[in-house]
Amino acid sequence: MRCFALARVVLLSASASCMLVDPPASSAVVSRVSAPNLDLARDLDHEGVRAYASGRYQDAAMLFREARRLGGPAIELWNEARCLERTNDLERAARVLEDFLAQPDLAPEDHAGADRELALIRAKPSVLTVSTIPPGAAITIDGQIAGLSPASIDVPPGPHAVTLRRMGFREETQRLEARFGRALVVEIELVKQP
Repeated sequence: MRCFALARVVLLSASASCMLVDPPASSAVVSRVSAPNLDLARDLDHEGVRAYASGRYQDAAMLFREARRLGGPAIELWNEARCLERTNDLERAARVLEDFLAQPDLAPEDHAGADRELALIRAKPSVLTVSTIPPGAAITIDGQIAGLSPASIDVPPGPHAVTLRRMGFREETQRLEARFGRALVVEIELVKQP
């Protein structure tokens, strides 16, 4: 995986010849430039590497995105997606990986690596937190008993039906969809049966 291996090395070790630009300065430079500029794209990529290495993942994502916009290679999309994963913005990371996969000149091994990464993002389970007033309601998810409220439960991606039952109270069902590992919360005040 020539391209991915290179991206990982670039992300993990900043070149000594990189131009050090504070994030506010790089934002100002980026906002003033609209035409393709490979020298600036290269400088922004190097600054993105520095930002990533120092844990400034949102800054790094912005720098890689701008480097790509200014004519940088498609690998900037891969780098941006990795930054977005680190900030737990998995939905945007998935969109950027889809853009990367749409590039016509990807090597087969690069395409396969991005496909695997995208599948992992899409398969990430969500944590469903259920609380009821009063507590102690039986939680059923898609027909399977999952415990008593309050509870936090991992659920796979996709649509789910959450049903809550407690003796003396009306049964409640909520439908929800787990996507990209997003937290899901169900809070219900149960209504007494007459």
